[in-house]
Amino acid sequence: MAVNLAVEMTTDPAQADELARALIPLAEQTRAEDAGCEAYELFRSVERPEHFVLIERWTTAADLEAHIAAPHMEAIRALIGAPGVERTVRRFED
Repeated sequence: MAVNLAVEMTTDPAQADELARALIPLAEQTRAEDAGCEAYELFRSVERPEHFVLIERWTTAADLEAHIAAPHMEAIRALIGAPGVERTVRRFED
């Protein structure tokens, strides 16, 4: 059963470009390297550039868990877990 995530992130406007600089290569690397990654699309709001939405689709829950544990995710976990970054994750299965 596929696993779908909708991740919304909002940061302080002064940190938005830094977050974008980290998220864009992460999305490219994830699509290229992570097994089971069917989609990993990053969007930045035009009206609120400090707001990001990441849409992910994984073949299995195990693929998602491997992605979360991947070494290239370590730096991003610290960044999106930093003070001033709000994150909401919604999980959908089909």
